[in-house]
Amino acid sequence: MTVKATLDDLLLRSNATGADQVLFQYFHKLALIELCGWIEVEQDKIVNNCAAHLGVSNDPKSYLGEKVKLNYGFTYENHFLGLLSLVCGLGIVEKVEKEIDAQVFESFKATLRSLKTKRNSLAHTHLGAAPATDSPSVCLANYQTIQNGFNALVEQLRLFQQLAPNPKK
Repeated sequence: MTVKATLDDLLLRSNATGADQVLFQYFHKLALIELCGWIEVEQDKIVNNCAAHLGVSNDPKSYLGEKVKLNYGFTYENHFLGLLSLVCGLGIVEKVEKEIDAQVFESFKATLRSLKTKRNSLAHTHLGAAPATDSPSVCLANYQTIQNGFNALVEQLRLFQQLAPNPKK
């Protein structure tokens, strides 16, 4: 099941909870946790795909593998940028960033920051003590913003990597 399908399902279930506030809160919290888990997996995939293309070892015991394993967040500036720069080089990443539509890229980064803050506040609570959180419909909108950002980033990374020799070929 894709994350979008999961979020769609959680939205339907949330809408069907009626007056059960605990169940309602459960679906909201689960939607946010699922979205954030997907973001971390996607970031790791992008980093590992770049590494594979460039001939950089992403074995779990390699330097990069250890960095990916020890990365416990998903904001662009504090987490993802460092991993991308480690694999591709900061110069390439900066060039890639300049080629991405500014509105798409800024929305992507802002949404990642916002979700990280919300995820952190929910991850350390139980349902009875959890603060109000975004509904699955808001998570779906955030998913689309993040997906658009990933798509734009991957497209530009592919273009730049095509210009670089692939040591595996």
